Amino acid sequence: SLVWVDTNKGDNNHPIYRSRLCVREIKRLNTGVNALTPAEVFSAMPPLEAMKLLASLAVTAKTSKNGKPLKLAFWDISRAHFYGKAQRKVYIKLPEEDAEKGKCGLLEKSMYGTQDASQIFQQDYTQLMTVEADFLTGKSSVAIFYSPKDDARVLVHGDDFMMLGDQEAVDNFDKLLR
Repeated sequence: SLVWVDTNKGDNNHPIYRSRLCVREIKRLNTGVNALTPAEVFSAMPPLEAMKLLASLAVTAKTSKNGKPLKLAFWDISRAHFYGKAQRKVYIKLPEEDAEKGKCGLLEKSMYGTQDASQIFQQDYTQLMTVEADFLTGKSSVAIFYSPKDDARVLVHGDDFMMLGDQEAVDNFDKLLR
């Protein structure tokens, strides 16, 4: 079934509410033909030390290989889990206003709340970065990337991207994400 999840991004005095439509998927036991493995459910996260390393490089190296000042840049991808193509059949109960008796919906795209949403998003951004932009995937973590062309480093934590690079690299990566 579909549910709205409301979150107050502000505080009690200055509320800023955000609502997100999610699927409430019934989790299956890890048995049977359709069971998901942990690798299919979770996405990789870079180690905390990787973020510390980017911050350290920003203040010690100070410039890129091109001699331009290094910058730390951050992106938070909104609605990240709605972009990936569904990789299995997930049927949903439609909202009352759209429901017809005896009918249900079949997800064509991934959606928040499905067990494999984060894994599908990871596959999508990895494909985008490695195939379309020639980033190299980290040896220690598949959530760490390096662009030899732009001399830029990127960490991905969920739907948050952190980059160390000069302004040209930041601009190139911003265009890629858009």
